[in-house]
Order: sequence, then structure tokens, then C-alpha cells
Amino acid sequence: MTQPRTIIPWLALACLLLPMAPAAQPISEPLGPDQLAELERHQSLALSDCNRAISLHVTGARLQDGLDGESPADGDRWLVLDLRFDNWMPADLLFGLNYPEPILIASLERQLYLLANGARINRATLPADSGMTDEFVLPHVGASASGQVAYRVPTDGLQALSLHYYHDEYAPLRVSLVDGEATASDALDSAENDLMRIGIHDVSLHEQWRGEAAPEGMQWVAVDLRGTSLWTIEADARALDVSADLDARAEVPKVMEYMEASGLLQLVVDQQHGYLRRNDLGTLPADPPWLPDATAGGLAVFPVPEQADQVELVAHFPQFRATDIPQRNREPIRFTLDLALESDRSTEGMASTEVLLEIADEPTPFQLHDLREAETFATHSAEPDTQLLLLTGSLRNESDTGGMMPISNRLTLVDADEQTIEPLAVYQPGPLALEEPFWLPAGGEARRFTAVYRIDAATETLTLDYTGVSHSEVVELPTPAR
Repeated sequence: MTQPRTIIPWLALACLLLPMAPAAQPISEPLGPDQLAELERHQSLALSDCNRAISLHVTGARLQDGLDGESPADGDRWLVLDLRFDNWMPADLLFGLNYPEPILIASLERQLYLLANGARINRATLPADSGMTDEFVLPHVGASASGQVAYRVPTDGLQALSLHYYHDEYAPLRVSLVDGEATASDALDSAENDLMRIGIHDVSLHEQWRGEAAPEGMQWVAVDLRGTSLWTIEADARALDVSADLDARAEVPKVMEYMEASGLLQLVVDQQHGYLRRNDLGTLPADPPWLPDATAGGLAVFPVPEQADQVELVAHFPQFRATDIPQRNREPIRFTLDLALESDRSTEGMASTEVLLEIADEPTPFQLHDLREAETFATHSAEPDTQLLLLTGSLRNESDTGGMMPISNRLTLVDADEQTIEPLAVYQPGPLALEEPFWLPAGGEARRFTAVYRIDAATETLTLDYTGVSHSEVVELPTPAR
């Protein structure tokens, strides 16, 4: 009996006869700056570093415009990296020092940083489909975890990129992704305390920044601010060096995060007005992480009045609470900025040196400097049969500890009919709305503000119902200037 023949379609046969294309080999050396265009499509990589217990592998990378519907600021793109962490805990740590076999990979956002051009530091972002959580455990020797992380990176002038990982017990890891010349510049001014060194590398004034005009009567100040961590913690020397004695100790360099910096890093004008930066306009992270092995940071962008006698960049500090950090108040670091601004401080009311009344609230006494009527102020206007009232005052902090301070709820007006009047808003010179609560530094340096009220035009008598920290008082206000 004749067996039926198997018929192979000619197209399938042709495919069987064609030679198979070799699989693309991953790139095992850092890219050059001229190769960045290759990352427009996903590129397989084989880049890694290791310490005594952990290895970090970058297995792929791609540049893209959006991430989970979010686009970075102008001039930036997302760099998405494929990563793998391996646990390869050595026997001498397991049995000689009784280290647990599981290894905690703590918060990637706070331990895994991308350094651009040796000068700009970027925090990790986990894509929605990352495959990894912000922290996880490698449960045993040989265990691994893979996933994706993303970073905002500049696309213009990008010359060098490196990935830095810091663990509490083991040596830092560094994987070079783009091997070019890093940005090197000497600080114009720098200062330090026991935890960090901060330096200013450039300062410039702008009427517009990233397409946004400065508020009327103000300019943008862009400050290239970089820092270095001076913080170390003690660990077993054997965890860093296989040749160390089992009982030896060593210092592990740590990232020093400047926490609460969104409120504590300020542009202080004439020692009276503290302006906060616009985080969305700069590249300096909200809470900048200073690395121990690089001097890096980003651009901090502040509004500043066009008229000012003195401008300082001031870094106030919170109470740091972490291993091996002494609990004490740290003096602010101050940098005087030469901005060549106009020094005519003729703005009515807001610059008055007169004290019309004082309320002895402890430790934050209040002074009234000016009270005047106005038809318009900032975005506010008088309405029929009403008048704007501008109250300019200041607070001082006479304690030895700075703190966040609200003000609107302290300054309630009461008219002759015992009707209460709350502020419409509170401003600093510019005028620019004051963000509350604001940092009131220790040591007695005043912070000024102007509260705006809408009052009945026929009102002749007003009292101030002041609610303070340790003292509340109702006082009659002087006649406002017109």
C-alpha cells in the first residue's frame, strides 16, 4: 500500500532552507555619547557591578517620551532600565558573622540613583508594569529579582550616565551606562556641617524659565546647587573586604537626604522674606539626595523681587533622626548671591520699619508695621461699598528651634458690629502669595507678610483678634493710611 506523501508548502520550505539570523548580542561596554540614538529603541545590555553580597545587572535600556501618561519637563526624557539584583551572600558572612541569608533591598527611590554628567542626581521611578516593588527581599543565596526602573534624564548635552546603589551594610555599587566626560566645575561658594557639604556652582537671572514668565514685579533665579554626603555608618569590615578580620569595623558611606528641603531651602530677601523654589521648574529633587561619592544636585529655581538690597540662599535644617546622627540643632548654611537687583525699597507699607503695635506672644512675638487702605492689591479689588485693607506685620522666633508657622488663622479682624473678617490671602513682596505654613527660623530673624482683607467702606473702628502660641489678645487697630 502506497503511503501518502507529506506536502510542505513552498513558502514553509523556503523558510526552513534560509539560514537563521543570529540573536543580537547584548552590549557589554558602556555606550559612548554618540551612541545615545541607539536607545530610541530597546537595547540589550550586559553591564554590572557587585560587592560581597549583591550583584546589580543592567540588562536593557530605552529612551522614551512618556511613562504611564506622564511626560517629563522640556529638555528631558525618560530612561527606562531593565535591572536584576542577585543574592550571592558568601559563606564567611553567613557562618563567620552569622549574617542572615535573606538580603533586604530597601527603597529603590532612596538607594538607587542615576547620575547624569557627574552633576545632576535623579531619583528612581517605578513604572506601573515595573515587575518590582520599591523594596523587596532576596530570600536566599542564588535568588534574584528583575524589573524596570525609570529616570528623568536631560537629552541635550548628555555625556555621562552612571547608576549608583547604596546598601546599609555593603559597599556601594556603580554601573557606568554612558562613558563620556562628566561636567566638572568648581563651586563659586561652598559650606558644610557634619552631615553634608553644599556648594553653588552657577547663578543666573531670567525673565522666563522653561517657557513660564516670572510673576509681575519678579524674576526667576536659577541656582546650580550641588552637594556631597559626609555621613557614614559603622559596619563589619568583613562585609566590605574579604581580607578584613572578622571582628574589624569599617565605615560605610551613606546617602544624606536633605529632607523637608521644599520648605527649608529658601531665597531670603533683605533678611525678612523667605521665598520657596518652584520644584516643577527645576531639576533639583524636592528632598535632594547628596551622594557620598559625587558632588551632584540640580537646578533650584526661585522667584525673587526685582528690587532687593540683599539676597541669600539659605539652607535651614530639620532634626535628622537616623543611625549615627547626633540629635541637635544645626545652624543654617547661608550663601550671599550677587544678583545686581535694584535696591529702591520704596514699596509702600511692605517695607516700613515703623512698629505700630506689638503683641508679646512667646516665643513668637508679633509686630504690626503698616495698615493702609487700597483699591487693588495683587489679584484683589475693592467691590461696591467695600475697601481693601492691607495689614503688614512680622513674626520672630526667639526659641532655639525653628518650625513651620501658619499665620492666616492668627489675624482675625472684628468690626464694630462684632462681625469677624478673615484674610483673603497673605502675601510677600512681589506681590507673591505666601505659602503656609512657612518656616520661621530660630534666632529672632523676622519674617514679614501682608494680609489682605475686604472691609465695609463705612467701617471706622476695627480690632485685631490675635491668636498666638502662648498668648491671645484683642487690640484696637490704628487708623489705616489712605
